[in-house]
Amino acid sequence: MAMPDDFIQAANVSVTRARDLDFMFLNDILFKDKTPDYNGYNTRFCREAGMSTAPKSAVVYLPLIDMKPSDPTTVLTAITKGFEVTRNSNQDILVLTCDQAIYKIVVDIVFHQPVLMTTIVPILGGTHFIMNFVSSIGTLMEDSGLKEILSTTLGSIEKILQGKKYPQNVRALRLLTEELLRPVFENENSAITSMDDLENAFDKLSALSRTTKLWVYNIVKPTFVMMRFCRASHEGDWPLHIKTAEKHAALYVCCT
Repeated sequence: MAMPDDFIQAANVSVTRARDLDFMFLNDILFKDKTPDYNGYNTRFCREAGMSTAPKSAVVYLPLIDMKPSDPTTVLTAITKGFEVTRNSNQDILVLTCDQAIYKIVVDIVFHQPVLMTTIVPILGGTHFIMNFVSSIGTLMEDSGLKEILSTTLGSIEKILQGKKYPQNVRALRLLTEELLRPVFENENSAITSMDDLENAFDKLSALSRTTKLWVYNIVKPTFVMMRFCRASHEGDWPLHIKTAEKHAALYVCCT
């Protein structure tokens, strides 16, 4: 299914903006004192840029369903109740956010009832998306020294590398990436003025060493994608969410 041209253009703008802001954050966190961490940095930027806050969300509690959550009947009941809330909110599309087990069932139901394809958008929850992605990184980097490096500063490394303990796992990989970036910035600071320059510098280093290539392609670049994914979720940027989810899937397939 081809995306509309206006959506593709919006996604390209969002990706460019996210890459620019992430580069600015990485440069500031390494070389400027009292720079807040990623979430605080982005919050401060939004306030200084005068961005308006999103309107207040309405929270509606549905009745409890005393059945096994992964039972298709339970999911169908939840979908029916969700449509009631959607109609009462004057919306046409039901966006259903699920964990991995429920997501599979929702997709199966939609595929077996094609009429629902235009009225339901099933989404794997962002937390579960990231957890699976971090787990793949932990599997690929097993016995590479990653666990030993993180163990010097953080606890529960086994769980972190299994994709658990979100958001500590994402923060751990981001902190490690920042330190991997430091010598690259210091050695070529004058030549690195954008995220493209930074990625090109890493590509050149990766061509010289298989070990460097392992860490760049399994730690550094995936962390850049995770940062954009978190930004899309926090800012409600749907085009950026879609493009980043596609990038996650592409990296995951390449890794496996």
